[in-house]
Amino acid sequence: MEQLLDKIRRLSKSLPEGDIKFAEKYIESREFDKLLEIVESDIYMVQQNRLVEHPKEKFANINLEELLRLRGAVDEYMSFLEIPDSSDNDDWMYD
Repeated sequence: MEQLLDKIRRLSKSLPEGDIKFAEKYIESREFDKLLEIVESDIYMVQQNRLVEHPKEKFANINLEELLRLRGAVDEYMSFLEIPDSSDNDDWMYD
């Protein structure tokens, strides 16, 4: 799992410059849900920026493929961290 975390750290460098520090903070504090929000927001902004007549330079040079890989890596890492939901298993009530 550490390799996946290294991948997230490496790919987070492909975020817009202003978001890299936030990403580093959220990785260190293990707030991957907040990191995912930033990544998804940046993906949306890059996609929208490609559609406008005068794209903003902040998003013009961002590698969308790298952001999509980052989102996948964060999703995968978060799935490792999830605690199984025991609410579906009501058998304990009848023991």
